[in-house]
Amino acid sequence: MDQRARIREEIEEARISLADKLAAIDERARDRFSEVRSRAKNAITVRHQVRQHPFMVLGLAVAAGWVVSRMLRARGRTTAPVHRAGGISFRMGGERGIPGERARYPRYAY
Repeated sequence: MDQRARIREEIEEARISLADKLAAIDERARDRFSEVRSRAKNAITVRHQVRQHPFMVLGLAVAAGWVVSRMLRARGRTTAPVHRAGGISFRMGGERGIPGERARYPRYAY
């Protein structure tokens, strides 16, 4: 009988030890998951990226503004009508060749 009680006690100690280890593993897994989730959230949050990399964001904004201005300038040139008078081609339009504006002076076509 003494031997059966000792075996039951060892089994109970093993169960308690295993439950403690599983609880510790579960806690670590939950901590890791929440950390990964917060990192993923910060990776796609614009406000976080601006705080972490302000000069890179500024450079991207300048580059995007430059590209948009070039696109608008090119669009303004191609939409202005070209008139020919006396063998000379010139654009009628405003300073930037925008149609609908009053011409201050003729702009030569390229």
